[in-house]
Formats: sequence, C-alpha cells, structure tokens
Amino acid sequence: MRTLIFGDVHGCASELRALIAAFDPRPGDRLVSVGDLIRKGPDSPGVVRTLRGWTERGVRVEHVLGNHEVHLRRSMRSEEGGSLERDLRTLVEALTEEELEWLLRAPLHLHDPSVDARVIHAGVMPGWTTLPDPDPAIAERWDAERMDTMVRVRSLAGPGQRRRVTKVRGDGGRGRTLDLALDLPLPKAPPGGHLEIAEVEVEEGSFLGLREIGAGDVNWPTLYDGRFGHLYFGHQPFLKVDAPMRFPHATGLDLGCVYGGWLAAVVLEPGREPSPLLVAAEAEYSRWGF
Repeated sequence: MRTLIFGDVHGCASELRALIAAFDPRPGDRLVSVGDLIRKGPDSPGVVRTLRGWTERGVRVEHVLGNHEVHLRRSMRSEEGGSLERDLRTLVEALTEEELEWLLRAPLHLHDPSVDARVIHAGVMPGWTTLPDPDPAIAERWDAERMDTMVRVRSLAGPGQRRRVTKVRGDGGRGRTLDLALDLPLPKAPPGGHLEIAEVEVEEGSFLGLREIGAGDVNWPTLYDGRFGHLYFGHQPFLKVDAPMRFPHATGLDLGCVYGGWLAAVVLEPGREPSPLLVAAEAEYSRWGF
C-alpha cells in the first residue's frame, strides 16, 4: 500500500487532479490531505468532489481538519443566521449535505504506524506530552486551546526572546478569536461580543500570532524532538522552494500552490524512503501576506 500525503490545496482542484494523476493510485492506496482543502482558490467544491470520487475506485481518502475547515465548522454552528462569510456561504450552497459532512467530520490528526508518520495541519508545541483527542468535537469541548494551536501555530519566540506584545482579542460567541497586532486598524466588536487590548509577555518558545513574528523567531519544527513520530504538516507556506521543507522530525508540505507555487506531496511506502511529488500551480490565485 502506498500513501500520498499532500499539502494545502485551498481550492486548487486542477492542480490536485494533476497531482493524483501523477501518483496514479491503485486500489488499496491512500490519499491523505494535511487540511485546508478549501478557500482562497478557484474551485473548493471541485476539490471535495475530486477526492470523494476516488473512494469509489477503491482508494482510501482521508484528511485532517485545517484552520479553514475548523472556522467553517464553528461558523455553521453559530446561532446568528448570517454569520457565514460570503465565500463560505457560496461553498456550503454548492455542496450536498453528504459532501459537507465528509469535509467537516475529519479528525485533527492521523497516525500511520507502518511508516511512523503522523499527519497534522499546522503544528505542535515543544512541551506537549500528549496530543488533543483526534475527534474535534471532544477536543473542542475539553482542549480547545491545544486544538486551536494544532491548526494555527507557525512560529515560536526564538532563543533568548523575552518581550511584550500588544494583543487585541475578541469573542463574539461564535468561537472566533481575534489576535492582531495593535498597529493594524482595530476591528469592530462582533455583535454581542467585545474587544480587549492587553499587554502580554512572550518568552522563548511561546506561540506567536501571524502578525507578531519577528527576526530571531523560529518555525516550531526546529524545536520538535520527534516524540509523536515524524509529522507531515501544512499551514505554513514555504514559498520559492521546489521541494517539501524537511526538518529533523517533520516535513512541511505547503509550498504555496494557491499563491502560484507548488502543490507538494510525499509518497510513503513501507520499507522505502519518502519520495517527493510536485505539481506547479497553473496561476497565482491569491496573494500571500497580511
């Protein structure tokens, strides 16, 4: 049995089809996504239908939840009828109930002991001794902070760091937390919610929001010691490279396809070294930045 683990697709259905064609799945093989199948790119429904179509050919198809799927889950649970952003509402309307359930019922992480591989979306913190429950409903109820970390973390405060950052936080009862640098325009509080401005001290190894990353900070895999096996992850786009980003105990598979880069994957087979497989993006569908 071969396994293809591939990076963030973000609606790039044409590139996904080309990647799968290059892999040439046979019955019993597996296709595994690191999450963020949807948003930003041109054809999120096409991504879902492409993957589900392979299950009818005897190929196992699995994925973990990315931050965009988690956001969709929470937005759909909201009591506010108009809480879905326009692109999410369009996606929900385009998918059948069965397709939507398939998209959102995925676990937070998957483990394959035959190749000592674990698939996650974003990352883990260095001090963790266990992972959140893979069932997102359980994790969200009992371990929401670590669940959010697993689908959001990119960088940690680097060696010798000890500084204060200004955070803006808000929770409108929809499971959404704003975490922005103060030099950006302050957003309005969501209906029924609030905003708080607080000075927070970050120390070496602390989780950093996207807008807090600075010189001297490090990618989380540089501090990961392999305690959960070799981790295959996405979320952090490694741009301007043409191979999966290899760390001692982790491999980054998001090479920014939606930003005009590559849709990257590795092929795993028991007893063999992982081999890369890449497909170039057909266009720059979105711009990286904030």
